[in-house]
Amino acid sequence: MFNSTTPGDRTREIKQLKEQWHRVNKSVNYFQGCWIKAERLRGSDEQVMDNAEAFYEEESDDGEFKLEACWKVLRDRPKWHAYNEDLNGSHKRKYSEAEAVDLTASADVVTDLQRPIGCKKAKEELNRKGKGKVSSSIMDEIDKLIEGQQKSKEDHMEILDRHQQIAADKKESARLTHLVAQENKEAKLVEKEGKKHDKESKLLETYKALLIIDTIQMHEDMRTEHMLALKGMREMIFPHRASGQ
Repeated sequence: MFNSTTPGDRTREIKQLKEQWHRVNKSVNYFQGCWIKAERLRGSDEQVMDNAEAFYEEESDDGEFKLEACWKVLRDRPKWHAYNEDLNGSHKRKYSEAEAVDLTASADVVTDLQRPIGCKKAKEELNRKGKGKVSSSIMDEIDKLIEGQQKSKEDHMEILDRHQQIAADKKESARLTHLVAQENKEAKLVEKEGKKHDKESKLLETYKALLIIDTIQMHEDMRTEHMLALKGMREMIFPHRASGQ
């Protein structure tokens, strides 16, 4: 099927495809375990995915998980889950078979093997050695495991809180930068308005000074220049009144 849907220069042998499948399946199956662990921490879908990717990168030798598309295809396939369950079961069976007794061996070899004790005798042996000690040891191991998982969860939550604080600080910094820029703009406008008012104030003072000058003793040309100056300034100071005239 693969060779029928790919260019001729990229065809593969069955062995090559199987090897590639085993690599993909190993990585995706490992990520599925990380995703299940991340889901137990609760959170949004995006947070669960981020946590799962962080777990994978931390715990896997492969580094960053790059097969998300494959995982999305396989994660909801019962056949894939059954395949991995069978695969894990076959590994256990191989381990058990490696320790199995060869029943075709000679009678002397079989006779030398120690016969396993029965359930009743095993219970008696357990009671004799001290059942409380065994249970206490197991409980200590469980407590250590729970404590380690809780510590890992707390560390991860601390990292997430730190990231959220950094994001909040960046957002606040951007807000303050925008506020400073806006205040600078307003300050420039106020300064511009102030300069305009200063200019108008000086113009008014000059106009008032010209108004009170006695023009009777002036030469005719000077008086004309004086009148033209007053008119020009009046049009600048009172443009609406000047246009109305």
